[in-house]
Amino acid sequence: MRLKLLNLRLNKKSGVTLLEIVIASAIIVIAFIPIMTLISTGSKSTAKSGNLSKATRLVQELIEECRHVSFKEYPLKSIDEFRDLNKKSLKDFLFSANLRFCKNDLKQIKEVWLEAEIQWRDIGRTDGENTANNELRVVRAGNGICNPFSK
Repeated sequence: MRLKLLNLRLNKKSGVTLLEIVIASAIIVIAFIPIMTLISTGSKSTAKSGNLSKATRLVQELIEECRHVSFKEYPLKSIDEFRDLNKKSLKDFLFSANLRFCKNDLKQIKEVWLEAEIQWRDIGRTDGENTANNELRVVRAGNGICNPFSK
């Protein structure tokens, strides 16, 4: 009798059926969809914030460059020089800047006002969404610089 039970246990085949494999695969696929969406959304957010910080840094760089120019050298080619020096950084952006001067009665520059603006569009989705609907992103900055030596 013992031998018969042992023999029956050995003849029982244990394994995984095809249906079990298909169900397990479906569960794994369904579990990975939100994870992949999360990764995709995270990378898009990183790219957007990277563009914003890059644009802000470029505008701030221009303002700092103009602040350190001697008042005797205005009107300056600073904006054009800045554009040429940062050509590689500015390739993804539309850049505009202007300078306004306030002079006193002696024709000395009393104040310099700098306004700069950088525009760009974030890269659209790759699943067929129309990228023309992406809104134009803008960073604007301005600064006034006073000449302490003007009367």
